[in-house]
Amino acid sequence: MIEARQEAKTQARGHDAQCRCGTCRLQAFLKVLANAGSYGIFAEMVRHELARGSCETVEVHTGTGRFDAKVSAPEEPGEFCFPPIAACITGAARLMLTLLERAVEDSGGSWMFCDTDSMAIAATKAGGLLACPGGPHRLPDGTESVKALSYAEVDAIRERFRRLNPYDQAKVPDLLKQEIDGTCLAISAKRYAIWATNDLTAIVSLAPVKISQHGLGRYLDPVSPGRERRNDKGELTWILEAWQWIARAMVDPDLTMPEWVAQSPWGQVRLAGFQRPSQQASPLEVVVAGSGRPGVEPLSQQRAEFVRLIAQGVSNTEACRTLGVNRRTGTRWRFGRSVPSPRGSVRLYPPVITKPVVVLSPRFLSENERAVIAHEHDRGTTVRATAMLLGRSPSTVSRELWRNTDPAGVYRPALAHRLARDRRRRHRLRRLACDGVLREFVQQHLDVRWSPEQIAATLRLEWPDDPRRQLSTESLYQALYTRDTVLVRSLRTGRHQRRPHQRGDSRRPRGLPQPMRSIEQRPAHVADRLEVGHFEGDLIMGASNRTAIATLVERSSRNVTLVHLGAQRTAAGLSGSLVDVFGAMPPGLARSLTWDQARRWPVTST
Repeated sequence: MIEARQEAKTQARGHDAQCRCGTCRLQAFLKVLANAGSYGIFAEMVRHELARGSCETVEVHTGTGRFDAKVSAPEEPGEFCFPPIAACITGAARLMLTLLERAVEDSGGSWMFCDTDSMAIAATKAGGLLACPGGPHRLPDGTESVKALSYAEVDAIRERFRRLNPYDQAKVPDLLKQEIDGTCLAISAKRYAIWATNDLTAIVSLAPVKISQHGLGRYLDPVSPGRERRNDKGELTWILEAWQWIARAMVDPDLTMPEWVAQSPWGQVRLAGFQRPSQQASPLEVVVAGSGRPGVEPLSQQRAEFVRLIAQGVSNTEACRTLGVNRRTGTRWRFGRSVPSPRGSVRLYPPVITKPVVVLSPRFLSENERAVIAHEHDRGTTVRATAMLLGRSPSTVSRELWRNTDPAGVYRPALAHRLARDRRRRHRLRRLACDGVLREFVQQHLDVRWSPEQIAATLRLEWPDDPRRQLSTESLYQALYTRDTVLVRSLRTGRHQRRPHQRGDSRRPRGLPQPMRSIEQRPAHVADRLEVGHFEGDLIMGASNRTAIATLVERSSRNVTLVHLGAQRTAAGLSGSLVDVFGAMPPGLARSLTWDQARRWPVTST
């Protein structure tokens, strides 16, 4: 049937789209019969319209469970309905497109859109970088571009798929058929236009040869609502005009937008049983689908400000209080959430705070540089000339071509970038896991309750000429607290989980008088300990915070005064005890007090 349809389609080539000759009618019939016989009958659902106001309860099964729903038009499977076969047919089509996408990307190419049964591949006669607004690559002059395949590379991909062709190749020569060679503008897989020219500037004066109008057919013509204007291909004229305006706007960014852009979308809806009031002129069959009751305005500005505050180290509660939003709202913004629907599906809302993008070091080749290397290599440019163009060493370019060229001898930049990225993220064993002597030395000192700081200092003394056996304190802590540690944790603290680290710019002493005076502002005569009467204070808490005592150390004489707090282990009790101690001193012996920055200090600036 597929072969017969293709043969009829070949015979009808050149006929008008509205032609109703025998060959065109046979081709259309075979198309419907092939679709129905291979897919339609296995996915057929017979719809039953119930009486007005009646509903029927149906059982709906999902991947997460089942639920009951009431419908006014229940459906029952057709005589040959068998969803597994229907899913296999559509799944096979998607698998073919997935194989095609992978083949294009492995070749280092780019594709514009991928529809249900088609794909637009960026290709030129010679291949290489192709100027394209929004492309991920850059030409030497900085122009945005994409990596285009050569026609020979596209034909090689088609040849690979030709081996999967189960039909008579005299009638169906290719599974992948080249339809149009031209310029494409695409917004999504269902919104695109294609011009039959390779000159980007020529599309301003030409009409597209093909447009996709999926989901737009239900809208009425905004220029003349109430009637549809279609061309001889059945395409909506207003959609053609919209694409032509987009093409002209690419050349002239100041181009005035069409007047109908500001209008609300007009949709056609059939009304059943409409009763006309007596004062109305005539019954309506077409209504305007305009905007309804406005919903809650999104908190876009608050979300953006929330992200900025969190990045500065502000807590979730404090940020929500500052912005005037509920704390639960801030939690959902920060960590995202999932909302189950009555039908059993789950809608995911991603967090607004994403992980920072890891910026690749400039010493590594970027994907744009690899695209330039591929482009120059295809042109036959020497390694030294390519290196001079990139500002790199010739050995870097030579090593890149040697390492990442595929077995067929072709250098593909996308594949090369992926291979280089995979090599960078390889897992490396810690030195303690590889060096048994070093591991035994560290474990012996941990067993006798040495701290990682002491062990790190001892390693430098034990092996002064062997840097491979010298570890920093942080390396030892990471080796102790990792899940696959090779050491037995024998820390003096007995802690099995590391305390979370704070960033240096996020430490904000809470409970202290603001603004504080830094210790850097201490006068010179106090810092050099020449004058008597300047004290340093601290608070020592006993076991389980049941007892407390304050210490006052006079900086010049090193004399220590102990201040017993008794039952008054509060900020007010500490302040009163210090006032009593300094009040009992001679007038010249109580000049200044430098206190430890702790939250136990009373909130006062006296």
